[in-house]
Amino acid sequence: MNYETNDYLTKSYLEEDFSNEIVTSFTRAGSLLGLCSFQTNGKYFESAYTLEITQLMRISYKRFNQTLSENHILLRVIAQLLFNKVVVLKISIIKNGLRWCNGKNDIYFITVC
Repeated sequence: MNYETNDYLTKSYLEEDFSNEIVTSFTRAGSLLGLCSFQTNGKYFESAYTLEITQLMRISYKRFNQTLSENHILLRVIAQLLFNKVVVLKISIIKNGLRWCNGKNDIYFITVC
């Protein structure tokens, strides 16, 4: 599939109804780029973001307005909103149609700035 624009990602998201899943992609080492969609307190939220990963696996949240490339590695991320400022991400990497993992169900934390 070709995820060329944020509008396409948003359209795909709404059509497929991923609920609490996030479809995102790598932009470069140590960074994630994607579209966040989740519900809390009966309200629906959706936002584009970049995630900068530190050595402690703490991830800061920043908005972006960029074009995605079909060559990016796609990630499927399940997010659970714990409270206003922290989200737990469970990440599986999709590359060339295959699911890849390192043998663990890695959990990362995102701090909303």
